[in-house]
Amino acid sequence: LYTIKITKDYHLTRNELFEKLHKSGIGSSVQYIPLHDMSFYKQKYRSKQNKFTNSNLIKNQALSLPLFPTMTKKQIEFVIKTIQ
Repeated sequence: LYTIKITKDYHLTRNELFEKLHKSGIGSSVQYIPLHDMSFYKQKYRSKQNKFTNSNLIKNQALSLPLFPTMTKKQIEFVIKTIQ
């Protein structure tokens, strides 16, 4: 995986960038789901959901970009240009 962090100073949210990449034919994915958001832990720690501030922040910023052995330089440059 090649994961990037979308911070507030970027002109799009993580979800907006995900959609832009998708519309451009670039596969990206959200791989990071904090443990406290998984069903077992969500029920167990229901009253403490706001205590996981770092995890809650990162879950809305992390986006995995395409990365594979046969990826060409042209494909890499297209991904970069689309993100810029």
